[in-house]
Amino acid sequence: MKIEDLISKVRELVNANPDNKYNRPEHTQRCCYSAGVCDNGSVGCVFGQALVLLGEELDPEWDKKNMSITTILADQYDMGYSTERMWCNKLQAGQDGGFTWRQSMEAADELFSV
Repeated sequence: MKIEDLISKVRELVNANPDNKYNRPEHTQRCCYSAGVCDNGSVGCVFGQALVLLGEELDPEWDKKNMSITTILADQYDMGYSTERMWCNKLQAGQDGGFTWRQSMEAADELFSV
């Protein structure tokens, strides 16, 4: 998988559901890639949903270990430090903070040009 494909799929999801909010399970500190229900009824955070749509398998350990998307991209996909990874991190932080997907993506776009 290329990070550009992930970002494109995330943008597609956000544009289709801009006011969607991710509601993480109460027992977690961060989002869960395969758990937590969004306002629109979909399950998993925006990155979990994007990865599934790209045909990637979600590792249950990601949720158990509260792994950030930047850690997953580095560890699982061997992606080094990049503006794209930081964009993903900023968007994830916004959705985990209770902002809509659109607000989260706008904040990421303000800081990082991807």
